[in-house]
Amino acid sequence: MPGKIRTFIQHQFEQLSMIESLIYACVILLSFMLPLSKIPVPGTIGILFVLSVIRAVQQKGNSLKKPGFVSTLLVGLYVVYIAGIIYSANRASALFDLEVKLSFLIIPLIFVLAGKNIFTEKRIQTIKLVFVCGALFSTFANLLHSTYLSMHAYFTLDNYMYNRLSWGFHPSYAALYMNMAILILFLYLIRRWDTFKTSTKVIFSITILYFFVFNIFLNSKMGIIMSALTLLILLVYMVVTKRKFVLGFISLAVFFGATFVIMKWTPYISSRLTSAWQSFISYNQNGTHPNDGTTYRLQIWHYASQVAVKNLPAGVGTGDVRSALNAAYIENGFVDGAAMNLNAHNQFLQTWVAIGIPGLSILALIIISLFFSGAKKKNIYILIFTLVLLGNFLVESMLETQAGVIFTIFFLCLYDMGERKTQERSGGI
Repeated sequence: MPGKIRTFIQHQFEQLSMIESLIYACVILLSFMLPLSKIPVPGTIGILFVLSVIRAVQQKGNSLKKPGFVSTLLVGLYVVYIAGIIYSANRASALFDLEVKLSFLIIPLIFVLAGKNIFTEKRIQTIKLVFVCGALFSTFANLLHSTYLSMHAYFTLDNYMYNRLSWGFHPSYAALYMNMAILILFLYLIRRWDTFKTSTKVIFSITILYFFVFNIFLNSKMGIIMSALTLLILLVYMVVTKRKFVLGFISLAVFFGATFVIMKWTPYISSRLTSAWQSFISYNQNGTHPNDGTTYRLQIWHYASQVAVKNLPAGVGTGDVRSALNAAYIENGFVDGAAMNLNAHNQFLQTWVAIGIPGLSILALIIISLFFSGAKKKNIYILIFTLVLLGNFLVESMLETQAGVIFTIFFLCLYDMGERKTQERSGGI
């Protein structure tokens, strides 16, 4: 086994210069740490940027990577946020927001400066599998943390749910990482199905089911919906591509069985989903504001839409979103919204309020171009990735925090400036 690991590592770094090997090692580290801990991620990106600049200087600008369309849109969106400072009253808040979103500029630039040699098909596959390993380690760390909480108080299943199970990340972001891990691992299993041993197939399948169950206990409503949709689509895709009808039937039975058992044994989880649906269908903007996340979101979206329309076409400015939303909350008697300083909880609305139609148009174009790219190439990976991003963008302001920004930009650039060309040659994952 050590010999195989050594050979694998040698293959990963072959035909790379010393500086390129360091860059690739940092990319691997970044991918591993993304779902595990926020602390080392900014520093790793900083080191990556410095190494990429050194490599570009050494090569005298040769073999730079051409930026893709989506990556160019990301930089363009950042430029619009910079322009939003001009008419922001709160410059300090605007500068902080630009700092949070700096990855819009830095990560695409790293991919350009790192050159053409690093992001081959095999290395990209390794980068994504390392992310899965990071997600797996994060679940172990979270379970240990929940066990620690239980040991210092009376045992309760609540210690293994929601924010107590997600140590270091909000459950919505942890669920996003789990969904990405499910997508990557499932497609890798399908791609290597005919070469894997039965034991390996079983291990991969159990790991995928484990991620799904963990996601349910994270109790993020959109996370549960997205993981269920992801698994259903992938199971159908597996049956269609591999013609394994019996296996597909068994897998679907296990999927629905596991879901039923968890919902039956943990009524708190099922009640949250039921409550969310009831709040959605019975919502009345002129009614009261109960302490319910779905009702809060519906109220926030209503008021955020009013602010966005009122400040057409350019928005309120990069630094004035919170103050504008809080003013709308207070004006409409939504005291809790102002007290908790709630953002728009929808990235499209958040961007629209901040930088108006130009920003909203670019963000929408990123999602649309991803979808059409996946549809054109019949690439299930990018189609589901787009679905997961869209679902999370609709209920969270994902690009307002480090946990959402870096993950989103990293995987967008990994596809746009790495996988897209290799998949055009290989036919996708």
